[in-house]
Amino acid sequence: MKLELKHLVGYLPYGIKMQIEFSEWNDVNEDGTYILNAEIMRWFCFEHDLIKPILRPITEMESYFKPLFGKDEEVTNFLNAGYLDKFDIEIYEIKNIKAENLPYGLVQLLYKHHFDIHNLIPNNLAIDKNKL
Repeated sequence: MKLELKHLVGYLPYGIKMQIEFSEWNDVNEDGTYILNAEIMRWFCFEHDLIKPILRPITEMESYFKPLFGKDEEVTNFLNAGYLDKFDIEIYEIKNIKAENLPYGLVQLLYKHHFDIHNLIPNNLAIDKNKL
């Protein structure tokens, strides 16, 4: 497996941070990361081995969203049993289902909160946010 544009494009509207081994840009964040933008996406096409997204492991999804359930309307809508039942999915199963088989709204929620829905961390193609 290699990191491809299709793995990153879903995160673009949600300000995902990237670690870049070499960069000629000056707009680095204090923690040494960059926010994914169109310029980085263009650069990625030529230097994709030097770029890694910083993501949350999908295995942490339940514990991450639990305090938000009932408080955040979007989280509540896409993770409630009624919505997931329509797709014959249990919340604990989400981490074992390929992204292309998940409902669109749920995928967008996971992108927005920077979860690794493409199994990039175990393949050393992304950085676990907890290990920074």
